[in-house]
Amino acid sequence: MVLKWITPMPKNVKIYNNIFNDCETEQVNINSAVTATEYILDNNLIFPYKGASGNSRKGTNPIELNPLFADVSAANFYLQPGSPAIDAANPLLVAGFDYINNPRPFGGGYDLGAFEYSGMIEPPAAPTGLTATVVSGSQINLTWTDNASNETGYVIERKAGNDGAFAIVNTVSTNLVGYSDKNLHASTKYTYRVRATNMGGNSDPSNEASDSTFYAGGPGTFAQGGGTNAVVSMEAENFSSNMVGTGTYVGKQWLPYSDIDASQGTYMMVPNAGNANGGTSASSPTLNYSINFTQTAIHYIWARVINPGADDNSITLAYNGTVFNEWHMPETGAWAWFKCAASLSVEAGEQVFSIRMREDGVKIDK
Repeated sequence: MVLKWITPMPKNVKIYNNIFNDCETEQVNINSAVTATEYILDNNLIFPYKGASGNSRKGTNPIELNPLFADVSAANFYLQPGSPAIDAANPLLVAGFDYINNPRPFGGGYDLGAFEYSGMIEPPAAPTGLTATVVSGSQINLTWTDNASNETGYVIERKAGNDGAFAIVNTVSTNLVGYSDKNLHASTKYTYRVRATNMGGNSDPSNEASDSTFYAGGPGTFAQGGGTNAVVSMEAENFSSNMVGTGTYVGKQWLPYSDIDASQGTYMMVPNAGNANGGTSASSPTLNYSINFTQTAIHYIWARVINPGADDNSITLAYNGTVFNEWHMPETGAWAWFKCAASLSVEAGEQVFSIRMREDGVKIDK
C-alpha cells in the first residue's frame, strides 16, 4: 500500500483491521515526512513483515503471525480455527457485516480481514443450468451458472453409461463456469453433475446433464481379401456405426474396453448389468460393419471372444438388417476362437454385417 499526496498534505488517514499477507515488498509504505498526527495505523496483521529502508513503521498493536487462511492459492481467505485474526480487530470503523454479509461480531470480538470466523461456514449455493455438449469422440464440454458468492471451487462429477456411479473427475477454481472433459472413450454416454465447494463443504449437486461421445468407427468399409479364402477380418472396435439400445434396451450400448491380451488391445462389450437379454430385437444395441464383398459364395463366421458364464455367452447376427442366427457359444474365461454353426450367403457389393446384443457381458475382440 502506498499513500501519496499533494500539497496540502491529507490529514487523518486511518488504516485499521487489515491483513497484509505475503506481500512482495513492504506492506505499508508511509513516507517518514508524514507525522503520527496525520495517520493512524492500528490493529493490522502483517505477515511476514517486510520493511524498507527509512520505512519501518508497523503502527500500533501489529500482529506478526500467519493469519491461517484456508487456501491462499485458491483465493480462499476464510479464517481457520486458531487464526490470530479471530477477535483481534479494533471495534472502531468495523462494518456490521463481513464480505459475504455474515453479521459481525461473532464470538468475543470482531475479526480482522474480510470474513468473520463463525466456526461454521455455510456451504455455497448449488450451480444450475448445467449443459453437456459433445465435441469429438474423446471430449465433452460443460457449462453451468455460478450462483455462489463464497465458493472456493467447483467439483466435477461424472459417470459412464446409465448404471455407473458418479466419481469426481476434477476440482476447478472459483468463478469458473465451464470445463472440458477430455480423454474419454468413444461412443460412450457420459452424465455429469457439478457442486460448488468451500471450507463448509459441498453444495447440493446441480442438475444432471448427459451427452455421448461420437462414434469411433475404424476404416468405414471393410474390403474382402483375395485368394481362395477371401477372408474379411474386422477388429470389433472398428465398427462402421454403433447403435445404442432403444425401447426396452434404452441406455444399453456396446463400449470399448482395454485388455493387453486383445488383438489390438481393445475389445467391445455391453456392460453386464444382470443378464439383459435382447433376443433378436432390432432395439438391442448393435454394432454395424460395412463390408465390400467380392465373393458371393457361402461364408463362415468366426469370433474371438470371452464368454464369462451361461448368461453371458450369446450374440445375435444380422445381415442387412435381417437376423440369421442367435449364436450361443461355450463359456470361456480367456480369449478363444469359436465358429458359428450358421453360414451366410452374401451378394457382391457393399453389405452390412451386424452384431446385436443378445446377452450383456459378452466380450468380443474380433
